Amino acid sequence: MGKLLRFEFAKLIKAKSFYICLGVCCAMFILFGLVADSDTPGATSLNFFKSFTEFSMITTIIAIPVSLFVCEDAQCGAEKTVLGRGVSRTKFFFAKYISSLVAFMTFVLATMGICYVFSVIKFEYAMDDTFVPFILLVLVGLFMFHGLFFSIATISGKNGISIAVAFLLPSVLQLLMMLLDYVLPLEGFSFDVFSFNDILSKLVRYTTWNKDITWAFVLSLAYPCTLVGVAHEVYVRKEN
Repeated sequence: MGKLLRFEFAKLIKAKSFYICLGVCCAMFILFGLVADSDTPGATSLNFFKSFTEFSMITTIIAIPVSLFVCEDAQCGAEKTVLGRGVSRTKFFFAKYISSLVAFMTFVLATMGICYVFSVIKFEYAMDDTFVPFILLVLVGLFMFHGLFFSIATISGKNGISIAVAFLLPSVLQLLMMLLDYVLPLEGFSFDVFSFNDILSKLVRYTTWNKDITWAFVLSLAYPCTLVGVAHEVYVRKEN
């Protein structure tokens, strides 16, 4: 397993797509920050920092390098070579999952760090006790998106299909939940709570812990565990 992880991390370090997408994310929120009026009421470093997921479009952009990395071995034939040497599909699967998750979280933390530095320079400095919980909840929410992107790429094994589905599925799911709300109206309940976008939105708007945050937190852990579990079962049943 250790050799597999070293193999995957070595590829990640050389993966240009991660660096390009990191630059794009950073450029997006810097662009939004530059055109924002720092004298507008509420335009503080904390408020801008809490908007970084929206300004950077990270949930869309990061789907590209994750999909490319996960599908690379299957498309270039390296996967067959590694598996042909007696490595189990389960070990190869989890080596890919762990390495891509570490890279994903490094990407997120780097983006957040640059966003924070820029927000402090550009806007009036502000801080409160929601800062640390916000970071942790955003990491949990983006952990959910990584599970989605990784599972799609593992199951499809094709760059184009993986990226297209990763781009569209969260929005399609949200539209489906809205349709269910229309067809099956339930008092005091909305199916939209099951959509990825709504879950992340609740987490990033954290002010105090409540039942909505609890529900979003539980789903943001349940979704990736379920999706990765399904992807693993599909992957180990594929023919070499």
